Amino acid sequence: MERAEYSSTFRGGQTVEKAAKGNLIDTCANVIGTHPDIILRQERLWSLLPEHLKDYVRLATRRFIALEEEKELLPVVIEKIFVEDVMETIDFDNFTGVTNTFLLSVHKRIDLEQLRSLSIVNNRKVNNNTIASFLRGCINLQHLNLKGCLNLKNEAFPEKVVKQLPELRYLNISFTQVSGKAIALVYEHCKKLSTLKLAGCKFADSLTAYKIFPQPSEAMTNLKLRHCVINQNHLQYILGVFPNLETFDYSSSGLRSIRPFYSTSHPSKLRKLNLSNCPSLDLTKPMELRKVLQTHSHLEHIYLTGARISLEFAISDESIRNFKTLFLPELAYPTDLLPVILEKATNLTYLDLSHSYLRFHPDDYAEQLVVDVPNLRTLSLEDTKVVDGSARLISQIHTLHSLFLRGTAISAVGVREIVYACPWLEELDVTSCRAIEIRDRRSLLSNLRKQFWGLLEEAKKHEKVLDPEDGHWYKLERFTSGDEKREGLVKIQYVD
Repeated sequence: MERAEYSSTFRGGQTVEKAAKGNLIDTCANVIGTHPDIILRQERLWSLLPEHLKDYVRLATRRFIALEEEKELLPVVIEKIFVEDVMETIDFDNFTGVTNTFLLSVHKRIDLEQLRSLSIVNNRKVNNNTIASFLRGCINLQHLNLKGCLNLKNEAFPEKVVKQLPELRYLNISFTQVSGKAIALVYEHCKKLSTLKLAGCKFADSLTAYKIFPQPSEAMTNLKLRHCVINQNHLQYILGVFPNLETFDYSSSGLRSIRPFYSTSHPSKLRKLNLSNCPSLDLTKPMELRKVLQTHSHLEHIYLTGARISLEFAISDESIRNFKTLFLPELAYPTDLLPVILEKATNLTYLDLSHSYLRFHPDDYAEQLVVDVPNLRTLSLEDTKVVDGSARLISQIHTLHSLFLRGTAISAVGVREIVYACPWLEELDVTSCRAIEIRDRRSLLSNLRKQFWGLLEEAKKHEKVLDPEDGHWYKLERFTSGDEKREGLVKIQYVD
């Protein structure tokens, strides 16, 4: 209590009182308030805190800084949050106070052989010499993330330093100036490298893919080449040299043809393929896409944008059952594909059919649709033709956790039907839905959820209930999601 009283003087001197059931952590939390970094700046106070409260203050400060984009902590404060004599993980992501001088001082005081993970994301102050110096002696480093460190070039990875990183398994140098020469060195000496992320890098500015990756790697499983420029032959070579590749991201690129993806000679282990936002990609040939899916029969997550083909003919029943993610915005014929997805994609967890002419409406089909997607958690229908009548079909996906309806014509009437029938729904986006009042959009889900709970008790007594807000009857139903069971209210549809 005395320590809490002492620290309170730095926040205006208010009195700290001990509640009847309070404890030291609660008291410390009240004192910390919205400025936990104040305690870190007071050397005497910091030295008095027991270790478990130091951890509490560290976490509170991290949350505080995450909310304050322009906030810059002094290096001495950052050191108190993160730096210990024996460390396995250093995470300096998005901290503007991390300078060259600070990093070198940290380098001198920690046991480098204990360090397993170093992450310095979006730092514009550190330079090549500092990173090269810091990596010296980190012989057991496994995880290195330098994404967004814009000043870094090949000089950050001299050969003498790279040779000291034999345990490296993860490297992210996306959106830096590091290019082919340094990548080739890392690939040559870090034989255990399994994840390589090079988004936005000048991947092959001076070396070809054949020289960067001269030998096959059994270890490589995750490769990200987003925003990179690679010709078709080099792309096919890359896909061939990594036989155990499970994740490949070549999105937002100049890719023109998917031919390299069905021309590999070895059996594919690819599970995730991201080819979204490739404006030059020709997706007008259903047989080519079918070959890709046959070649990569283990695919579970696929990302394509602007496919101009009728996908129900390109995707086999086996493929559709395997899929967990279908990211297909701007799809040309979504209405044709939807019945196949709803009936056969039993493992699907994420579906995006946004920016298309899809209505998601049962009246668009001559026969009643079969809805069997028991694992679907996220559905995005942004900027589609969804209206209130679409709610009848959407509300049959009871397991939804997130629903994105931005820019559609649905109103609160349709949203009510969905919310009542989807008891796991936690996230709802109705931004730019003109049929919903602007002042109601942000609070619509919480307001409808409160009304739902009020009606549920009545429905439990009589198995159905009349909603006075919209004048419709709803029946009580019980749903299952995984091992969890919940109750919902399904709108009773009357046929004239």
